[in-house]
Order: sequence, then C-alpha cells, then structure tokens
Amino acid sequence: MAFKMIWNGDNPLKILVGTANPGKIAPVQEIFAQMFGKDRILVQGENAKSGVSDQPRTSYETWSGAKNRANYLFDKYKNDFHLFIGPEGGVRYPVSQNLQVLNWMVIQSSNGQMAGSFDTSYPLPPMISQGIENGLEMGTACDNFLRSNGIPSENIKQKGGIDGIMSDGWLSRDQVNINMAMQCMTGFQDIMNFVNDNRAIEYYKYKLSDPYYFIAGRPFINVALGSESKTKAIAAQNVFQLRFKKEIQIKPFDVEQEICHLSARSEEEIFNMAMQRTLLAERKAKAGGFDYEFAVGIQSGIIMFQRMPMVISAAIIRGPDGYTGHNVGAGYTLLPEFYKLIMQCNGDATRASNIYFKGKIPADLDVQATAQIGMDGEFSRGHMTTITKLEGLICSALNQFIYRNFYESRKSA
Repeated sequence: MAFKMIWNGDNPLKILVGTANPGKIAPVQEIFAQMFGKDRILVQGENAKSGVSDQPRTSYETWSGAKNRANYLFDKYKNDFHLFIGPEGGVRYPVSQNLQVLNWMVIQSSNGQMAGSFDTSYPLPPMISQGIENGLEMGTACDNFLRSNGIPSENIKQKGGIDGIMSDGWLSRDQVNINMAMQCMTGFQDIMNFVNDNRAIEYYKYKLSDPYYFIAGRPFINVALGSESKTKAIAAQNVFQLRFKKEIQIKPFDVEQEICHLSARSEEEIFNMAMQRTLLAERKAKAGGFDYEFAVGIQSGIIMFQRMPMVISAAIIRGPDGYTGHNVGAGYTLLPEFYKLIMQCNGDATRASNIYFKGKIPADLDVQATAQIGMDGEFSRGHMTTITKLEGLICSALNQFIYRNFYESRKSA
C-alpha cells in the first residue's frame, strides 16, 4: 500500500504521545530534537486509552496497548498532528520461562501508516516477579523490592523505571524509549529524508561503576565471542570496556558451521541460536586454552509478528560460574517493500539493503563503505547503527550480573 507524504520539512513536525507521564514524553522530545532540530518539532502528551489491563502480561497484550494508544490519538487528532506515539510496558513469559519485563512502542502517522518496536526483554528479580504474579503493578512491585533491601523508595514510574533498578542507574527508561522511537522511525523513510546531519547519536549513555566481585583482582577481562563478526566484536568491546574500566580482550571463535543448520525465523529459534553461539564459544575457548571471564553469543533474524515482518536480536552472556544474562529485543518492523526485497535476495539483508538504498542516501552511509552502521544505520540515516543497537542488547544482558551481584551482597550483609 502506498502512503501519502505527510510532512515536507517546512513546518514543525507535530508529535503527540499517548501519555501524560513526563518520563515517557521527555525521551521522545530528546530523540526527535536530535534528529530534526529543536525548532522543527512540536511534542505534546495526552493520556490515551490502552484498552488492555493496567499490567499487560503478554507480548501481544503489551503491543495491543501501544497500538491502541496510538490509534486512539489518531482517531481524535489525525488532522492536527503528523505522528501519534503509543508507549506500553508489560511483562511476559518468553522462551527462557522466567517472567520478563517488556516495552513496546507503536507510531502511527496521520496517513494511517504504522510501525512498531519492542526492546529490553530480560528476567525480573524473583521478588518483583512474585509481586506481579500476585496482582501488583510493576511500579508497586519494584517499590516493595527496594524497601525490602533497605533502599529508600520513590515513585519508580516517574523516575528511572525498572531499567534503572536492574542496571543500578546504568541504563534508564529514557534510553529504552529513545531506542524504540528511533527504531520505529525507520518505518517512515519519507520523514527520515529530513533528518539533521548529526549522525550516530549515542542514545545509550553508560555510567561507569566498579567491577564485579569475582574479577576485581584482575587487571584485564577476557571475553569469548561466538562469532567472527567485527561488528559484534566492536560492540562487545565497547560495552565491557565502559562497564569495567579495564583492558578487554575479545577472542572471536568461528561457530558458523556448527549452527548453520539452524533457522532464525521465530523468537525461540533466535534465542536458541544465540545460546548455541555462547556455549560453542565456551567450549572452543576451553579447548584452546583461552582463560575467559565471559562468553557472549549474539543472533539476529526476521520473524512475523501479527503479520508484520520484524527484525529482532538476542544477546546471551555467561559468566565464569555459569550464571547467564540475556536479552531479546531491538526489534522493529520492516517496510513491506524492503522485506519483499530480502526474500528476493534469499534472506540476504545486506544485499537487499545495498539495492534498496542505492542512490537514496549519502555515499558515506553505504553499507559497503562502513559495514558497522549496517541496515540499521541506513534506515536511520546514521542516527543509530548496528553497533549501537548491539551495544544496547549486550548492555541489558550484562545488567543482570549487576543485579545478581547486588542481590548476593545484600544477602551476605
């Protein structure tokens, strides 16, 4: 279906967010100002009906809430704004069988076009999970968790959110919402043609902190990576370096032959392939005498969600004692014509990207010239890259070690 162009870059881009929560409006304001310029946008917020429970408990229900919020605003104000944004937070029981936090965002334009994104799907601490299962909302369950550990409780829904708790302030809800908004906007290429030329925004703003207890005495950290991808190695290097403030050695291992028979067409398959990469990296590191602290596996693929093609990724990290952190996310809808082109290229997204963007974007954003920006960089005009997307995945997986270290220290205190 062809959609009519809704904005030509002359007047302010008018954006309405389906919430009155300033914590969810501010990151939208930030990312759109960075992309288009503060004077070229107008962002407002209004409570919108989600049509779902106060605490969504599945990916479908969370997505429905986000879609309903955007559609509610569209029906009410489609002649007054260009974009309508529906954010929704929920939980689900995914492939890992542990209750996980989940964030969805849907953006609908005034011409009816829609794009979605989900991110930061990771396991919740047992006490928070139990509280939600007993009927509490996320914010209340988190407040109870903080108070039980002797930490002053504030209104978490108006502050850093569950992402702030799980990362000890390293990754906030703002970064998650900025990420999702950026990924959603890849579905509106007519609008993206008017972005400012300030590429590669670092929307994950890391906060450095002390090393974990089990490697505090070592001057360096070894990481076994289940891939020879330079892009994945750079992303892992960046996150571990920022997190530990130590010398990082990334050792890539070729595991492609061992997993080439597997497919990546469902979330479960993508998760399992990431786990296979992690376990194979461990096995090859041990066989080769590489003394590692962490093993990392990353896998991406394209799934169909509610008849929408989405690219999603999974990152899995295993520590020296087998403790595992993981994240499935960085998912966003693909343009139908681009998905069709990928299928015509036998699933080769890089080849499809080169064909699709030929002559449409500056030469320095070509995937052949700068491989690390990838398809993500081309769709966002460099405002996010494949490296920054993978950094977010690895960051969320590594955050679970932060919680684990915190929880163990509280128990022994």
